[in-house]
Amino acid sequence: MTDEVQRSLNVYRQIQEEYEEFMMTFTKRIKVGVFAILIIPVFFLLLMFTQDSKLVFLTLWIVSILSIAAYLISQEYKKFEYESRLGLREEDEVKEKKTEEKNIDERGGEEDT
Repeated sequence: MTDEVQRSLNVYRQIQEEYEEFMMTFTKRIKVGVFAILIIPVFFLLLMFTQDSKLVFLTLWIVSILSIAAYLISQEYKKFEYESRLGLREEDEVKEKKTEEKNIDERGGEEDT
């Protein structure tokens, strides 16, 4: 193999290993995020109604929701990026099949063999 092909193969393997490590903890990360988005804002909401400094707790409530939502979005985006780089996206496969079907239809129903 050429050096370029070998380097590409090594990069692919490295990304695949990183993806596998990421996926081992992915569901736990999502569960923690969902749990946090349910519990932490409720905590600040309760404090907001029981304490005198409502503005501070309202601000903390809003910041906590936005922060946890950003965390969950970043985890999903990281998964999306790994799957896109490794070619694991079902959507990509569906698009490829539709493109192939469209090309076949444009050629008059004949496939190149």
